[in-house]
Amino acid sequence: MSEEKKYLQSKVNTCLYLERCFEEDPRLFLVGLRKVAAARGGLSELSRKTGLNRQHLYTMLSPQGNPEATTLVRILEALELKVNIQVRPKRPS
Repeated sequence: MSEEKKYLQSKVNTCLYLERCFEEDPRLFLVGLRKVAAARGGLSELSRKTGLNRQHLYTMLSPQGNPEATTLVRILEALELKVNIQVRPKRPS
């Protein structure tokens, strides 16, 4: 088993990883979700849990992907994750 796969099987590590991906670039967040899905049973398993076509998942969870919010919530729920909105600290000018 690869180190990345082992790392992403931990829910805490997954959250830290996805948070960093999103902060760097939202497109990386989508790719990150695909990596998390791969580490937790693969896209076929995610397809089964969400009812979404596996090929469609590959497309959505790519740098060019643009899933609808409701679809993103279905994917997050299947991965036992949820979105948490926080106030961003002010950046120095």
